[in-house]
Amino acid sequence: GMATAIDLGDMASPHGGIHPRRKQEVGRRLALVARGVQYLEPVTFEGPRLDGLYLSEPTVAVLTFSLSTARGLHLSGTAGCKDCCATPHSQPWYAPFEVQAPNGTWFPATRATVHRNTVTVYSGFAISGVRSGWGGMPDCLLYNGEGGALNHSGLVAPPFRACLHGDNGLPAWLWFSDCAPRPSAELSPAVGGAYQSSGSLGDWLLGQTVVVHGPPDSYSSGTALQTGKPGQSASWYSRASIACAGSSPLVDRG
Repeated sequence: GMATAIDLGDMASPHGGIHPRRKQEVGRRLALVARGVQYLEPVTFEGPRLDGLYLSEPTVAVLTFSLSTARGLHLSGTAGCKDCCATPHSQPWYAPFEVQAPNGTWFPATRATVHRNTVTVYSGFAISGVRSGWGGMPDCLLYNGEGGALNHSGLVAPPFRACLHGDNGLPAWLWFSDCAPRPSAELSPAVGGAYQSSGSLGDWLLGQTVVVHGPPDSYSSGTALQTGKPGQSASWYSRASIACAGSSPLVDRG
């Protein structure tokens, strides 16, 4: 088990912000973990746990939390909060959730609403990912139970992030918690007649356009491109010829 204390930051502490003085609350949370995990007592010992999320619209993400951890789900200010969940936020980064734009940049969500065990997060642009608690001193976070960091009756959600790479209609397993680019195919251009891997993290599958990054001046017009499933380099299923300048990324529009 794990006790989350992301909401107990204490920047005014004479010992530094990572040594909060609220040790009693830390102890309470650790005790709940021991009771639930070790002694199998029927207690809620963890904060709201993300079960899944989907896009109801391109700019609206719906997060679902485990029923066993979402009783009394609500937003509340952290121990050292400034706005303490009041809206509008005096600073954008006080928002409880952030959303990822299609280019990978993170921005504060415009608003969030809580209903039973779900949270709906809104954005001004198409959402590629959602995260919460992803900072040194969060101002407003998600809790179960009652109250916030100092009420000694609820538990905060641990930091989480989940990103979608691809179209909204893709299945749930294509949401990744680490937000790293996950190409659906490895790309291997031919250099000097031999296929060479260009490196999965440098390859992007954007609709019907495939961009392949490689060493400058290594490729020439008419270079062949073969694709296959990640981790299965022998299972190539298609090939294409591409034409572009040797010093530019190779682009296949097939």
